[in-house]
Amino acid sequence: MTKTILLVDDSATSRMQSRMIFANMNQYEFLSACDGKEGVEMALEKKPDLILMDVEMPRMSGIEACRTLRENAATRRTPIILLTMRSEESAVKKGFDSGCTDYMFKPVNAQKLIAVLRRLGMKKPVCKMHGAPRLAAPAIQKKAVMTAVKRHASAGPHPSCDMAPYSISPKDFLLFQAMIYRESGIWLSEAKTALLTGRLSKRLRALGLRNFTKYYRLVDTDEEERRTMLDSITTNETHFFREPGHFDFLSQRVFPRWHQEAAAGQRPTQIRVWSAGCSSGEEPYSLAMLLLKHFPVERWHLEVYATDISTRVLEKAREAIYPIEKMKDIPQEYLRAYMLEGRRGNKGVMKASPELLRVVRFARVNLHADSYPIQGFFDLVLCRNVLIYFDQKSKEKVISGIVRHLSPSGLMFVGHSENLGGISSNLRTVAPTVYALVTSAGNHPRRIIG
Repeated sequence: MTKTILLVDDSATSRMQSRMIFANMNQYEFLSACDGKEGVEMALEKKPDLILMDVEMPRMSGIEACRTLRENAATRRTPIILLTMRSEESAVKKGFDSGCTDYMFKPVNAQKLIAVLRRLGMKKPVCKMHGAPRLAAPAIQKKAVMTAVKRHASAGPHPSCDMAPYSISPKDFLLFQAMIYRESGIWLSEAKTALLTGRLSKRLRALGLRNFTKYYRLVDTDEEERRTMLDSITTNETHFFREPGHFDFLSQRVFPRWHQEAAAGQRPTQIRVWSAGCSSGEEPYSLAMLLLKHFPVERWHLEVYATDISTRVLEKAREAIYPIEKMKDIPQEYLRAYMLEGRRGNKGVMKASPELLRVVRFARVNLHADSYPIQGFFDLVLCRNVLIYFDQKSKEKVISGIVRHLSPSGLMFVGHSENLGGISSNLRTVAPTVYALVTSAGNHPRRIIG
C-alpha cells in the first residue's frame, strides 16, 4: 500500500532534492509545501502518513506547525519529523515539547530518510501525547532528546554537518562581494568576511554543499537561491516607533498643515507614504498607527507602501505577529487601539489589528535596481538606516531612484546616522535628516518649519 509523505520546507532546492530521493522509492507518494502555514493546510487536507517539517520557516515555524497539528484530531497521531541543523539539547527539547515524533539533522539524504522510515516501521510509540507517537514523561523525554543529539554526533565530522562557519578563499570572497554589490548595492569590505561566511554557511549546510565555490556556481544560475542568499546577508534590525523625533515632527509640523491645505482645497484627502527598507514591518505599522490617529478613514484615503529586498522579512511583516516584548516600544494609546494581544495558544505574541492591515501594503523592491515597479508619487518617503550599507556610488543611485517617486511637496526622511549632503542636488534640508525637493529656478516647495 502506497504511503504518503509530506515535506514542509521553505527551500525549493531542499524540496527538489527530497523529491528526487523519493522518486526511487515506488511505495511512497511525495507531497511538498513551502512554509509552515501551507504545510498545516495540506496536512489537514491530504492526511499524510508521515510529515517531514523544517524548523525555521516564514509565516509559521515548524515548531508552531507541529503544535497546531497536534491540536487537531485528524493529525494528532501522524508522525512528524522535524528537520534542523541545530543539535543543541535545548533546541531538540523544544521540538519534542511541541509534539514531534523525532528529529532529523540536515542535510537530508537517502540514508537518513531510510533510517527514519525503518525506525517508525519497527518501533511502536513508547507513549502518547495528544495521541502522537512520542516520549512524554520527563525522564523518558530526556532520553529521547539525548538519543537524537547522540545520533547526530555519531554521524561523524561530515563537512556539511559541522556547525562552524565554512572557510572561504580570497577568490570566492571577491566573487560574492561583486555579486552582492551588483545585485543589491551593498558593499562588503574584506572586514566583513566573517559576516559573509557566518551567514551563508547555513545555506551550504542546508544544500549539502562542501564549499563556497560550488555555492557560487549555484547562485550564479539559480535566481531563487540568489534571492535567498541576499536574504541571508541583509541585516534586519528595527523596532516600533524607531527614532521618535521623526514621528513628533510629523504630528506637530506636517500633519496640521496638511489638514489646513485640505480644508482650503489646496491638497487632496489622500496620503501615500513609502517605507523603503521596511524590514519586518515595525516601521510601516508605526506609520499606519500615526496616520489613523490624525486622519480618519471616513474622510481620508491612507496608504503605506512598505518594501524590502528580503522576501523572508516581507513574509514576516505580512503576518504582522510580534513578540509581546515589543509592546514596550509602542505608546499606550496606539497599543490599546491597534495591537491585539494573543490569548490561549497565542500567548506571548501580539498582532497588528485589521485597521492597520488595511492601510499597509508590502512588496519586494530592490532599491539598487535601475527602476522600481511603483506607480505614482508619495507624500512621505522614509528610507531610514538603509543607506549606511551602501557606498557613495550606490547611495547616489538609490536616492536618484527614490526621488523620482517623491511628490513635489513631499518629504524624505533618513536615519539619524545618515546624511544626504553631497549625494543629491535635487534635495534640500528642511530639518535634521528631513529633506524636500528643490524645484527649478530655485523655487522651493513651501517650508514645513519656520
